Amino acid sequence: MKIFNLVTDFNASNGGVSFVNVRGYMSKSSQYSKSEDYLINIGASYENAKLKDIETLKSITLEQMAKFLSEISDERVTVEVLETAKNDLIASFIKPDFNRSQGQKNAYTNITPNGSLKYADETGNLNIQGMLVKISNTVILNQELFDAVQLKKANVKSRALTVAKNKLKSALDLRTDKWIYLTVGQSSKINVNGESLDINYSLENK
Repeated sequence: MKIFNLVTDFNASNGGVSFVNVRGYMSKSSQYSKSEDYLINIGASYENAKLKDIETLKSITLEQMAKFLSEISDERVTVEVLETAKNDLIASFIKPDFNRSQGQKNAYTNITPNGSLKYADETGNLNIQGMLVKISNTVILNQELFDAVQLKKANVKSRALTVAKNKLKSALDLRTDKWIYLTVGQSSKINVNGESLDINYSLENK
């Protein structure tokens, strides 16, 4: 049975899936040098998370801003840059990229009402999004490649504005920063476990 039918039938019969376990996931960003297990809460509302984060950002005090600035070692980040970062984050939550949103709507078929599980019409893959609960069981598959990927990331020089945004996201523990997006193929094995889907990830048909 195709992944779309399997997940749709399970979701309907269980009144909605709450969690997804993706085991042995290998991401392109790590060049498949490691695998990890992800536990994702797909019942969480991204819209509610955005509203909460907007409220959090708008309520930052001058004392907090001064504290955040003192904790940033990058001299390019000034109080003005930090303020711009705050306003940019708020604006991105209020008015997301319309063209990107439309493209996502047109490319996928929703399986869950909140869009946390989507079927990719062209590839037949299952797209998963939700709030990351935890990452566990990290396995290094290729140590040399893994070290090269880590070194490359460490040498990336981010813009001052990006540094400021990342500081605000981590210091304020923004909920939207916990959102994760994964893709699993038709060859991945799916099992039912209570109110969750257990997915054994496979690189085949990617």
